[in-house]
Amino acid sequence: KTTSSIPTVSSMGCLSGAAEMNQLPDFLRFNKYGGVLTPEERRQVAKSKGVCISCGRTTHKVTPFRTLPLDNLRVRNGVCLFCRPDGWMDKEGVRNGGFL
Repeated sequence: KTTSSIPTVSSMGCLSGAAEMNQLPDFLRFNKYGGVLTPEERRQVAKSKGVCISCGRTTHKVTPFRTLPLDNLRVRNGVCLFCRPDGWMDKEGVRNGGFL
């Protein structure tokens, strides 16, 4: 039985499974000592750097005092349109796709 190394795309447009972790930038996969980040640590790192937790695309401009959501062809109001094509919100009314 062989496994394919071809990334698969989920219904949300993001890479899924092991392919997703291999496609992420290293700062969203490993800490400064080389250990693997937990999901909570990944969320914190993504928020501090202003990137999408799913793909690593820049979603916010980070300044010393606040973060500003970007609005361009790939990101709408801080939501990554590659991972969340419709810019959907979860049940609590919080936008997902940027920081989660």
